[in-house]
Amino acid sequence: MRRGVIDVTTILKASSDDLRIKIIELLDREGPKSYSGLMKALKLNPVQDAGRFAYHLKMLTRSGIVDVDRRLKNYKITELGKLCAIFIGELKSHTLRKKPLVRSSRLKIEEFNRGKIIADLIREADMPITIAKRIARDIESQIIARAPTYLTGPLIRGMIVSYLVKDPKLEDYCNHFARLGLPVYDVATLLHRSSPALTIEDITRLAGNAVLKEYALLKILDRTIADTHMIGLIHIDRIESWLKPEVVWHDVRIFFRAGLPSLTPFNSSAPKPKSFEGALCLISNLIRLSAKEVSKEEVIEHFNVFLAPFAYNLTGKQIKRALSAFLYNLSRGMRDGIRVNLGLDFYVPKRLGEMEVVIPQTRRRGVYDEYENEAREILKCLLELMFNDPLNRPVFAPSITLHLSPEAFGDRLFKKAHKLALRCGTPNFTARCEEASFASDGLKATVDWTGDWEVDTLRVGNLGTVSINLPRIAYKAHGDWSVLLESLEEATDIVLKTLEIKNKTIKGVFQKGALPILSSPAKGEMYLRVEKSLHSVQIIGLDEAVAIHTGHHVYESSDSLDLATRLVKQITGMVSKRSKKSGLRATVVKLKNWRATRRFAESNVEYYGRAESMAQGTRRTPYYTSCETVPYHVDIPWQERLRIEAKVSKFVPGGHALYLLLPDRERIVKHLLTTTKEVYDSGIHFFSYARNLSYCGLCQKTILGKRPKCPLCGSAAITNYPPKHLAELFMGESP
Repeated sequence: MRRGVIDVTTILKASSDDLRIKIIELLDREGPKSYSGLMKALKLNPVQDAGRFAYHLKMLTRSGIVDVDRRLKNYKITELGKLCAIFIGELKSHTLRKKPLVRSSRLKIEEFNRGKIIADLIREADMPITIAKRIARDIESQIIARAPTYLTGPLIRGMIVSYLVKDPKLEDYCNHFARLGLPVYDVATLLHRSSPALTIEDITRLAGNAVLKEYALLKILDRTIADTHMIGLIHIDRIESWLKPEVVWHDVRIFFRAGLPSLTPFNSSAPKPKSFEGALCLISNLIRLSAKEVSKEEVIEHFNVFLAPFAYNLTGKQIKRALSAFLYNLSRGMRDGIRVNLGLDFYVPKRLGEMEVVIPQTRRRGVYDEYENEAREILKCLLELMFNDPLNRPVFAPSITLHLSPEAFGDRLFKKAHKLALRCGTPNFTARCEEASFASDGLKATVDWTGDWEVDTLRVGNLGTVSINLPRIAYKAHGDWSVLLESLEEATDIVLKTLEIKNKTIKGVFQKGALPILSSPAKGEMYLRVEKSLHSVQIIGLDEAVAIHTGHHVYESSDSLDLATRLVKQITGMVSKRSKKSGLRATVVKLKNWRATRRFAESNVEYYGRAESMAQGTRRTPYYTSCETVPYHVDIPWQERLRIEAKVSKFVPGGHALYLLLPDRERIVKHLLTTTKEVYDSGIHFFSYARNLSYCGLCQKTILGKRPKCPLCGSAAITNYPPKHLAELFMGESP
């Protein structure tokens, strides 16, 4: 053998000892180590094993497998050593008598194959092949050493993720390779929760939602946004439905004109309706199909006006019978927590009056003004049907929103609507917004984008909502207004970046045709006007933020109220400025959102304690104000509450809701009519009455107030219905 040349025999001899093999594998896997570091990693005793260890290490250095860095005083593996490590790994794999069986996610039981780990790392994490091979070899070594009796694909993936986390250089690959989904325990818990209110279908959807939520946080959103959401500074609403718009305002005339499109080559399309029943059936099918493409609510604006031409020459009895079947089908067919809101008009709005009706050629033509009697008859029948269902229970679905106009006051239908509000608080009312479309929570689309009311308010949606934790920002400012504004601007910037990503994601989904109804062609464009759709910035905890900043709530001093309005104006100004610059139709809203209010309150209580967080509610269910500026439990004259809410709502362009809680005693309609007029004159654009109700399943009676048992028959088989503004707090949002 020539001097300086090491032959194969020497190399094989040097690596043919168990301890030396461990040293080679350790240095290959973890990189250079000091003498003491090697001993510690190999769990050797520095006193008892020192001689043996020194002998084996010296043999490896002499053979050229390990090299010594004199300057850094550590040992590192050479290129020859790396080849030896690969060879040792291959030998281990080939000499294994029986390879472990893996229960893979492909629903197969197959022998462990290191090559599949390499392929997955390259495909999923875009990892260089050399690194992928090294990781696969190390994972294989761990599996061989442990010899598990039960090995699954998810378990191997977990081992790989654990390996990646330990190495800072490999951390970026971790999120790309992580498995999304629920742990076994969480799935078992969901199954045990199944009940009439939570079916197997709901459980399947919740499990799927968990995957999409993790996917959005890990893959779609950048880390800064995801972290800001996780720590509770912002709240991305319905993140599990990131690929869908939240709210859609339909224009049923499109489908009256062309029918419902076929979703696949195997489905038949629905023809244009030719009768009142046919039109209602088409609307019902539209709602049912679109519910799969919306995460929160569908709105049918001008429901009675657009249907009116189909009701020509029909009696009230015929209209009522058809509407009864429509309401029944709607209530039975809707799941997934998707709300339906019917926008109703007491009279044909001026902007619709001169428009030509959409109706089959065989029917009488004309403009909508000519069908005002039919529109009012449809409204009358609908209000009567909403009083009770066949079992005498209050009807809460669908939601109905009545658009008030000056001529509606004193009208017989106006009085009938208030009788319904007095009974169960079902109707919502809008005021002084003739060219706006509303959702059931007060969200509104106004003529503020293109100037065309049809383009701005119909066939548009609310693509997403992101909330700001104002109490957290106020707490960090420590009473300094300039610091508060700076923090608020930073939070608003993150919120708008999030909404821009949501907009881009929805556009991508539309281009792929993954939402077939909403992306179907209509008048040379897609049905839903994504470019014209809203993106909502939600204000949470305004009163609490003011109290933290000034020491006084908004209802305790005029200075606090002035500060609240200044704060809202600042947010609206920031959003408006960014909206004009980016072309994103963003707006500020102040609506009920129990997901965000409870999450923010719980987070702030955890960070700062109960007293400092200024949270409302109980220790178990803390929350912040959302749609309400003055907390509901605060006992102040309602006129004062109205004044405060009106002053703040003036600067909230995207919608603000006022809920008036009725006492648990009988009242006459006249009182409500007076109250409505006062609210209408105050400048509030959206309001509703709310009350506690109980229903006895035995005697089939609805009773005012929250009752533990029926006061009429004494039965405990009673259902309590909390007021609508608190329903989500007590019952939990629909799954």
